[in-house]
Amino acid sequence: MMGLDMELDRNVMDGTILERKFKESEQDELYDPEADEKDAEWVSKHLIGERSDAILQCPMCFNTVCYDCQKHVEYSQYRAMFVVRCKILHEQILRVKGTNEVFHPVQCGECGAEIGVYDSDEVYHFFQVVAQPCSKTKEEFSENLLEEEDDS
Repeated sequence: MMGLDMELDRNVMDGTILERKFKESEQDELYDPEADEKDAEWVSKHLIGERSDAILQCPMCFNTVCYDCQKHVEYSQYRAMFVVRCKILHEQILRVKGTNEVFHPVQCGECGAEIGVYDSDEVYHFFQVVAQPCSKTKEEFSENLLEEEDDS
């Protein structure tokens, strides 16, 4: 296990002050030299859509809530079917005036910030999120990962 072993030595001058010496032990159980490759492969396989317009994050805690979404043509909002770290408040109902449309508020599953709504067609509509533009296809993303590995 990688850690710091502490040795205490008394100061020779007055015998009361303690000096701390740290030395590194030999092996770190938490370090995985293949972790970056495994993580990149998992993201490429599970999280990057065929063509996502953005990666969405909660504006309060910056946790990612969606990796695959479409930007609305007219409004500054996004829609998605697959999300992570989101909580639908099914007990609360929101209605649009003059229509029969029913929505439920959606919160960030980590901090509870309201970030959008969930409709009766099981589509998430995000309008209070931080969007990082993402114009790469899954294939382009994978190619870039391979190029970066070759460069290192």
